[in-house]
Amino acid sequence: METSTAHVPARIALAHAYARVAKAELHSVEHASRSVSAGNAVLAAIAASDVLCIIHLGLRSGSTNHSDAVELLREFDTEAARDLVVLIKDKAHAHYGVSPVDRDTLTRMIRNMDRLITRANEAVARLKLE
Repeated sequence: METSTAHVPARIALAHAYARVAKAELHSVEHASRSVSAGNAVLAAIAASDVLCIIHLGLRSGSTNHSDAVELLREFDTEAARDLVVLIKDKAHAHYGVSPVDRDTLTRMIRNMDRLITRANEAVARLKLE
């Protein structure tokens, strides 16, 4: 989906908001809260990935298939693409699974989300300097 850097502030704000919710529920003992945390970690990572793609490629994936977003990321940042793959792999369990998301999985998801958001924040900071 063609876009411009004018969309970056909204997407990075969305990434930060989803991340806040993900982290707020990280240590909950309630299974539903951990699923909410995991789901929001995925949404934060997708928004951060959109920011990276907008800045580096001038577009973001508009597809409902998250693998398309991974392929766009892979064009310029294989590590970011790997982080997104991990999160997408766990998305189905978080959103649709009947068993609870375990703490180790959730911790891994938050770590991968954080790396993507850090990359997006750095790209935004560079964009403002140019």
